[in-house]
Amino acid sequence: MKIIRTHVRKFIALSLLLSSIPALAAEMRDGADWSGLYAGVKLAEGWGEAHLGTGRYDPAFPFTPTSVNLHGAGAGLSLGYDWQRENLIYGLGVDVLDTHIEGSTSLYTNPLPGVADGCDSARANCPMHIRQRVENLVTLRLKVGQAYERYAVYGTAGVAAGEVRRDMYEAIQYWGPTGNWGSDKHLATGWTAGAGMLYALSKNVQLQADYLYVDLGKKDYRFTDTPSFVYEQDAAIRFSLLSLGLNYKF
Repeated sequence: MKIIRTHVRKFIALSLLLSSIPALAAEMRDGADWSGLYAGVKLAEGWGEAHLGTGRYDPAFPFTPTSVNLHGAGAGLSLGYDWQRENLIYGLGVDVLDTHIEGSTSLYTNPLPGVADGCDSARANCPMHIRQRVENLVTLRLKVGQAYERYAVYGTAGVAAGEVRRDMYEAIQYWGPTGNWGSDKHLATGWTAGAGMLYALSKNVQLQADYLYVDLGKKDYRFTDTPSFVYEQDAAIRFSLLSLGLNYKF
């Protein structure tokens, strides 16, 4: 229900954003001035992969590398400053997004030859379920591009930081009542690059669309059940982000 309510709120916010465009466009004039401080709101959709490296939860029980498909949405705020020199536009901006970009998969082991699928008393072949998430994202980016009368196009690149989280549990846990191993999360840093477009709806109101590729690097995740069973595996998080925002230029 929480996920449904979140998506409903984002749909309502996007509907209000789009419904305001006709009224704002009536105020639009030729020869937009792109220089100045701006602040705005933004909605985003993300998709990509978490590349999982070789892992283990016992020296004898390795996991082979695999990947988790990621998908989700986000919403947040943007703040920046642009300069214009004739047809050249350049600037610096920061976006702060509350994101819910995630995916899940199951990992299995078969350390004992001839053991059927399932979990036996020796804890062989236990399904290990994991969920990988990007919960928050901040980008700080430079942009350089070409300005026209009512719109501008640009390339952009900079640094990115996000909170990445791994949840893990077993379908059956021989030494425990719940099978839930808990969560491990980190602050991941990396880079981002992409392209975007600005459109002047009025003297002070801008519509902004961006595509970004985000690489948050690689992080190690570790869960301990007993001294003999320690799950360890790294993940490299890479995804695309498509966003639509509405800015007010001061």
